Amino acid sequence: MIERRQRRSEEKPVALRYYLDHLAYKRGCLAAFIADQDGLLIAHSPGRIDTESLAAFTPVSVQHPEIKWHLDQLTQGQTLHVWPIQIAHAPSFLATVGGLSDAPIQAERDINRILA
Repeated sequence: MIERRQRRSEEKPVALRYYLDHLAYKRGCLAAFIADQDGLLIAHSPGRIDTESLAAFTPVSVQHPEIKWHLDQLTQGQTLHVWPIQIAHAPSFLATVGGLSDAPIQAERDINRILA
């Protein structure tokens, strides 16, 4: 059997970072990240976007989508896409900067599998 993944890790934080990096690449995003319900950064893809600052806005941006238009400096002019997800039954958010706007359907399942 041929291993389809090029990078893998048994360490959960590293595996999650690899997953988010691949998700960002696959969707044409500048960044992909996960924030908790308080806006704290859980994990992110490496890059030049300040995901820690953006994570603070994710809970608010779901309730008030109009705030996304005021984040141009942080998103380098790209759209912030935010989707509510559950990680181990805890409300969280998956977010991307730029790229495709449709929700990555299997992401919640994949993230929970990595963190199990």
